[in-house]
Amino acid sequence: MADRHPLLAQQLQQIARDGAIDIEQLCEVVSQTYAQLEQLHAPSLAPREPRLGEFADLSSDWFWETDASHRHTFLSDGIRRIGIEPASQIGKSRWDMFDGEWTRDAAFGAHIEAVDRQEPFADLVFRLKAPGTGGYWISMSGKPHYAANGTFAGYRGTAREIGSQIEADRQLRLSVVAQTGLLEELEKTRERLELALETASMGWWDFDTRSGEQYWSPRARQIWGIGPEIEPDFDTFVAALHPEDRAKHGDLLGSPKSVGRRLYRVGLPDGEVRFVREDFRIDRRADGTIERIFATVLDLTDIEMLRTDAERAKVAAEKANIAKSRFLATMSHEIRTPMNGVLGMVELLAGTPLDARQRSYVEVASQSASDLLGIIDAILDYSRLEAGDMAIETVPFDPVEILKQTVALLAVAAENKGLTVSVAVAPDLPAPLAGDPTRFRQVLLNLIGNAVKFTERGRIDLRLDVEAPSATQAMLLVSVADTGIGIAQEALAHLFDRFNQADASIARRFGGSGLGLAISRELAQLMGGDITVRSTLGRGSVFEMRLPLVVALPEAPRISGLLGAQREAYRELDVLVAEDNEVNRIVVGELLVRMGHRCTFARDGAEAIAMARSKRFDVVLMDAQMPEIDGIEATRWIRTLPAPYNAVPIIAQTANAMRGDREKYLEAGMNDYIAKPIRSAELAAALQHATGAASKPTHTRPAASTPASAAARKGLAGFAAELRGATESS
Repeated sequence: MADRHPLLAQQLQQIARDGAIDIEQLCEVVSQTYAQLEQLHAPSLAPREPRLGEFADLSSDWFWETDASHRHTFLSDGIRRIGIEPASQIGKSRWDMFDGEWTRDAAFGAHIEAVDRQEPFADLVFRLKAPGTGGYWISMSGKPHYAANGTFAGYRGTAREIGSQIEADRQLRLSVVAQTGLLEELEKTRERLELALETASMGWWDFDTRSGEQYWSPRARQIWGIGPEIEPDFDTFVAALHPEDRAKHGDLLGSPKSVGRRLYRVGLPDGEVRFVREDFRIDRRADGTIERIFATVLDLTDIEMLRTDAERAKVAAEKANIAKSRFLATMSHEIRTPMNGVLGMVELLAGTPLDARQRSYVEVASQSASDLLGIIDAILDYSRLEAGDMAIETVPFDPVEILKQTVALLAVAAENKGLTVSVAVAPDLPAPLAGDPTRFRQVLLNLIGNAVKFTERGRIDLRLDVEAPSATQAMLLVSVADTGIGIAQEALAHLFDRFNQADASIARRFGGSGLGLAISRELAQLMGGDITVRSTLGRGSVFEMRLPLVVALPEAPRISGLLGAQREAYRELDVLVAEDNEVNRIVVGELLVRMGHRCTFARDGAEAIAMARSKRFDVVLMDAQMPEIDGIEATRWIRTLPAPYNAVPIIAQTANAMRGDREKYLEAGMNDYIAKPIRSAELAAALQHATGAASKPTHTRPAASTPASAAARKGLAGFAAELRGATESS
């Protein structure tokens, strides 16, 4: 040290010898030593100062220095980058540069306290005022510096403008907030999807061929019967499939489709079989190999069981319908067979010599039997309505004539009650009209019959009218008004319900099943119309039926035309009658004899085949239902006989008046079809149609003696009196 600083060493030795330290003397020594050092190092420091200035100018920071009062004593040129001239701030307090709002920040207060303690500070961020701008964000660091005598001389430090960094930080925070919000929304979406899958009882699995990783959701494991202790793989998936369904899995992997659906049967370890629907998505690489498979799975076992039960129920219902149809066919046969005897015998009786009173009895009996047959058919039709198998025909008929016949049938009942019945027919009513006369008669009989039944005194007004008739169409309006007991308003809504009557006391007082109006309305609707009602309790009711009908050409019916056109071509026919019922054999045999034909009887199908093989008949009347071999099978056998026996015309006669019967018989090889009860006119027409030969006309009564024409001539009351007088005189 003595070699490098001889003066300092000499002075320190002197102080040491004196044994006392003189502070002023020591400071003087140090000052002199510092001066010597400056003189000593000045040549080497001089060239460094320009370089340091250049470095300061090139830096994005600037350097600053303040005195002990915090006034600037130095600012480097770098501060010009924010538009501040260094010279303008020399002598000014550093505090004047701070933005006033920032000085209220807690960070400013902490900085003041640190400076008061003369502590260094680093990265102090504050807002700097700048003329003509909104200010700048500055990051500043500094440390105190001291004079040669050790006293606090101020601060020296660096500063830089960090506005872009602040903005970047702000954008980063916004981005983080946005990404956080997006992540939260994605999490909510994931939760919703999982909730939807859980609510729908759906599971899912994911297979990544790149990593070999597979994931099965808890629900998917449950559906496949895979416990948590098992780590499933593709072999687990395939092994659980029903053997017949594994080919579907192979088709899935080999298919170029990227999305699709498969139905599998899955066998569980306990033997249970589940029906599973799988909706899949397959991602493939450019070379077509599978990269990833994702699928959702849904357990359809309950639905499949319901479908299976529904199919079984459908099969059972179809069997029940078949059984019901067979029952209806049997009932039709069993009912129509005796009715054939009743109507046939009445018709035969009408062909014998009778006086006026006897003829009236026969005619009423014939009409009643016909109406009874119509009612029986209606009951069968009700069953057809329930089964949706009701057939509506369209043939020409005269609604006025049907109305007259219906009134004549109910004449006695109305007269016995003292009721006045009036019939009004619109003069512009076209005739004939095309529709279903049987259904029309059935509805009329019910409506007028109800009016007579529920009217104790007063009148019944019947009217046939037409609305907006044209050359081809007519809306027929039938009105039945009475002064009977009427119907309560609350009962009108259910009046046409099946098995329903307006009041329970009505069934006890008047009888009835409550089916008539229900059937009538359904029949009207099947014919394209409807029935409505207006009623006041205690004053009577008005029922109206509207039916859309076709205006038919005024030509004679087919039967009358055939008989009339070829009556001169009468020829005696040799007829084979295959019929197992004795009464029916008597009726048909008598009718054929009166028509001028010969008949031979076979009591079953086997006899019919044998007789048809041994003799050439002109025509065969074949009963459809016979023991052993029925009419259809017998017809097929006859069609296999050698010519000319196999070409004999065969007419089916049956009590099976069910829909589709005619087509069935024709397909079996029969030429025509007539339904029992057999009427002479229908039989004659069928024979002529099959052979070309007309029959002899059977005995018919004069037209003036018919119930309908009598009612038209004398009025309803007069006709009823005539019937009553004839009865009393007997």
